[in-house]
Amino acid sequence: MHSEFHPESLHIRDDRVHLYDLARAFRGPGLLDLASWHGTVHAPDPDRTRAFLESYVQAGGSASALTRRGGLTPQDWALGWHRVWVLEWFLAQALVWIGDVTADPAYTTVVRRHTHDAARLLNI
Repeated sequence: MHSEFHPESLHIRDDRVHLYDLARAFRGPGLLDLASWHGTVHAPDPDRTRAFLESYVQAGGSASALTRRGGLTPQDWALGWHRVWVLEWFLAQALVWIGDVTADPAYTTVVRRHTHDAARLLNI
């Protein structure tokens, strides 16, 4: 599975669906993929993600997607680790593209928001 699965990664044409943007691949029920579907622009929504996971299982996806992990609900676990993945990606990109990260308030805001979201969701 892909850890950044979102609507923009799909190309639908002539009754065929193609997945693009394979930054990283994992094996399993794809919880990070499913948690990433709603993006990272807005605050994570565990209830919305839970409903999405249930729809995934109802449509034939792996029932293990609804299994608790590390004492956490699957939606909190997936959303929390997705935010950690986003942070790692963003920090790596910032090293390449942002000359002085201390002079970019948007950078600081995004890093703090995702760090707080991850800590809260992962119960740290």
